[in-house]
Amino acid sequence: MLKEQNTQKFNGIIDVKKHFATSNCPIYDVVLYSNFKDYPHAGLLYSKIKFEEVKQILEFRKKE
Repeated sequence: MLKEQNTQKFNGIIDVKKHFATSNCPIYDVVLYSNFKDYPHAGLLYSKIKFEEVKQILEFRKKE
């Protein structure tokens, strides 16, 4: 069996939500779940981060 190159591997769930206490500021809460069984109970929380930091997290997770 040949393995295709440049294929993406989906290992979990990334949940991005606008922070509830900020209406005008672009601040988000991001939760990373390592697998489907963890959702929505156990995840790695990044709270009150800016959009640029959200993009960095998504790019980092994409490379893994």
